[in-house]
Amino acid sequence: MMLDKDIAVCAKVPLGEWKAGSPTHLHEFITNLSKHARIRAYVPYVSGEYYNEDVNIHETGSTYGNPALNMYHFSTSAQLKLLGASQDIIHWRLDLAQELLMFRFIKGKKVCEINGPLLEEQARMRSMPGPVYWAAQQELKNNLRRFDRIVVVSDELKDLVSSKYGAPAENISVVYNGVNTSLFSPGKFRREADQLRDRFGIPDKKVLGFVGGFRPWHGVQFAIEMMARLIKTREDTILFIVGSGHEYENIKSEVHNKGLDPYIIMPGSVPYMEVPKYVEMFDVALAPYPSNGVSNYFNPLKLFEYMAMKKPIICGNTSWAKRFLGNGRGVIINCEDPAVLARSVASLLDDPDTSRQFAENAMKSALKDYTWENNVSRMIKVYQDILN
Repeated sequence: MMLDKDIAVCAKVPLGEWKAGSPTHLHEFITNLSKHARIRAYVPYVSGEYYNEDVNIHETGSTYGNPALNMYHFSTSAQLKLLGASQDIIHWRLDLAQELLMFRFIKGKKVCEINGPLLEEQARMRSMPGPVYWAAQQELKNNLRRFDRIVVVSDELKDLVSSKYGAPAENISVVYNGVNTSLFSPGKFRREADQLRDRFGIPDKKVLGFVGGFRPWHGVQFAIEMMARLIKTREDTILFIVGSGHEYENIKSEVHNKGLDPYIIMPGSVPYMEVPKYVEMFDVALAPYPSNGVSNYFNPLKLFEYMAMKKPIICGNTSWAKRFLGNGRGVIINCEDPAVLARSVASLLDDPDTSRQFAENAMKSALKDYTWENNVSRMIKVYQDILN
């Protein structure tokens, strides 16, 4: 589906870095969108790892130590560049502390992308007094009024943006995330996975795995508590926690204090292109999100990556879990209860036929509905709708 239009994609996210879901999302979205339209990308900077001759990249720079100042600098610099350009569509990835006063003078239809509960996430991560929360909420409401369409990654986030941020529900479109199925392909990295098992000295162990950032709403602590119980009856199991983030050192200390170092391996962040090699090792993939709080609004990339890699998945009982893992595509439980999580892991390990069926169903679902090609096709329909 070709779109003979000029699209400016603006995101306070570096291209070419693979330290978190945001750069991965931006890379895959721009790479796939550039096959269908003419793209200019406005980002803080580009690392040497990113190159795409079909994308015209403009760097705004990131010169301040303060995150809020960097956010303001990006939004101002990007708008100044857009003022002197001509585009049919501006696709803006929205964050807090972005001043968009110049938007009214910029040519083109405007699409806002929201990937998470902006206010709620910050309130959870940092102390946000009532007056500060109120001011941030008003700024967010004002910014959303500047867009012709708002795109979110989950149905739950659509409800939140409508009810708390004041955007009309009919002006909000849901476009789910996706997975790179040429990279996350089952069996493609089996040899490398075997080499990793040998490297870590676990050639015959049952491997449980988590990939992602170490944030409170990712539920990594639930996996730690589960392992403390599981090893009492299943000493043949190892838990791999791949990634880093705000909670990394706390989790590492907890693992050591519980005496779980022999059973839990934390290699830290690995390059995005290396992630499938680790996932290929997993006998069971974990997405142990808490069943309440901000985790209900996300659309995790890791879920689709596990699915595409044909792994049996255990996921927290979030409001979105059944949408992607229901109907025999995975196990959905209350991961906050370590006993329940341990029993579910043991059940999958002891029943390979059921595990294989879950994994097969999940993979078929990912390939059919949740690729980045699907994501871009849905986004193009949004663009066409507002252009018409």
